[in-house]
Amino acid sequence: MNKFWIIGGIIVLITIIGVAIFWLNQSEAKIGTLIISSSGKTDESRAIYTNEKIALAPESRASITLKNGNVLRLEAGTEIEIINLSNIILKRGKVWSEVNKLEEGGYKVETPTITATVRGTIFSVLYENLINEVFVEKGIVLVTLNSDPSIFKEVKEGELFTDFEKPAPTSTPKIIKQKQEPIKTAPIKSLVKIEISADRSIARQNELVKLEAKGIYSDGEVVNLSGKVSWIQNPTLGIIDSQNNLHLSFTGDAKITAKFENLISNIISLKVEEQLKQEPPPPPPQEPTSNGKNR
Repeated sequence: MNKFWIIGGIIVLITIIGVAIFWLNQSEAKIGTLIISSSGKTDESRAIYTNEKIALAPESRASITLKNGNVLRLEAGTEIEIINLSNIILKRGKVWSEVNKLEEGGYKVETPTITATVRGTIFSVLYENLINEVFVEKGIVLVTLNSDPSIFKEVKEGELFTDFEKPAPTSTPKIIKQKQEPIKTAPIKSLVKIEISADRSIARQNELVKLEAKGIYSDGEVVNLSGKVSWIQNPTLGIIDSQNNLHLSFTGDAKITAKFENLISNIISLKVEEQLKQEPPPPPPQEPTSNGKNR
């Protein structure tokens, strides 16, 4: 009888140890908390783990708070893979990183073609249609080419990086000598500067802000480029329609720039506050009765 009690006790002890090891591994694998929202409402809130893949719907945004205090914000339609606390792989979309604490080896965001490495900063990385963009709000980011790490670029505060230039072809084209008359060409004007503005710098949620972009050319001509530039929001506050109206869906402070023909405009700031609550209308006045008293 005592032999059966001993065997039973050993089985129970092994079970308890196995459960403890399982939960210990789970707690170690957990690296942060994910919150997914759309239209200003929280759709999902849960823990995330190492090597986890996250893909957002076109109408959803997300924020991730890692256990070391670093914060990630994912724009709509973004797809990432979180390898660990210091390595994020961006497959599509845009991720905004606020790095407050560094693990061993720093912190980096990889796309299929580049890697952005920091030593403590606030920056964003975009990868869409085989194009990379890295914007640095604070600190310094080192961008390297994955296929050739000897090619790199140091991006400083307030700068926007857009891909490395493609190397020139190595083969020498054949030159065919042919007698031609000289061709007279008119001087070519070029775009030298882009200036953007907004009709205000402080607005409220659900309001519209009108954006405008002007291009200044080498001959002094000023052209309205509002409908041609690519608008960049860091972070995104809403959607910009075809009339260059920014529909404010979210609150917060953002930096807005514009890009056209490989030129980046000046940076403007926009602050969006919460929408004012409407007070109920006052009650209508009471009509007096025949004896002079109000009903």
